[in-house]
Amino acid sequence: MMLPVYIDPSDFVAANALTEREVVVFTTLLLSRLEKEFRFQWEQEIERNLHRTRDEYMRGMFTERPDEKTIVMGVTSQESKLAVALELGKEPFDEKQGFMYSSKRHLKRGGGWYLTIPFRYAIPTSVGESSAFTSVLPMVVYRMALRAQDRPLTLRQLPPEHRWKGFRREIRREGRVLYPEYHHRSARYEGLIRVPDMAEGGSRGRGHYMTFRRVSDLSDANSWIHPGFVPRNFLRTALQKTDIPSVIRLAKIDFIQNR
Repeated sequence: MMLPVYIDPSDFVAANALTEREVVVFTTLLLSRLEKEFRFQWEQEIERNLHRTRDEYMRGMFTERPDEKTIVMGVTSQESKLAVALELGKEPFDEKQGFMYSSKRHLKRGGGWYLTIPFRYAIPTSVGESSAFTSVLPMVVYRMALRAQDRPLTLRQLPPEHRWKGFRREIRREGRVLYPEYHHRSARYEGLIRVPDMAEGGSRGRGHYMTFRRVSDLSDANSWIHPGFVPRNFLRTALQKTDIPSVIRLAKIDFIQNR
């Protein structure tokens, strides 16, 4: 995903009788200033609007200099498909289509497949955000997990307010139902268990908290539907906030003063 911007410095070159070498120096200066200002605005938009997915989006960002007169900045699916989905948006989709081809799936005797999906939760005292975490555990659930002593929480152990299994609303587009409402089969924190981190020497470390859900070729057709992504258009917004005329004007002044 890229937004083309073309800048013609020929009038400035002619008015100041720049040599070929000076044209290269000025072009390099101008592109560096534009890159710095655009990158600043871009990262500000990401910082303000993304949280758990921030690191993954930034993994998909790239900057290239194919030649001395060109700079290319954008997001690429080669590094992060999620980055492109966040930038451009993505229609609702069935996650089972991806799970089916996962290198971690297991093939069943007689045909079919299954895969165990882990969900990692941060503890209530965690600082910061990470795409590694699904969300932060409520304090009452965290205390229950501590008392369970590394055994998975059962539905009956969960506080009443966290026993509700919940549902996904139907997904509609242009008045048409794409995916019907789906009622989950497990409560969100059902099966929550502390998984110890293995320290050096094989000793058990502090650990982290996870739930596990099984998906297979026999799973309900609507059980793993992702609602999709609304286009965030960070690139376009950053470009709108980049004061290109001011960057060009200041680059010209600095170049002439230091010529």
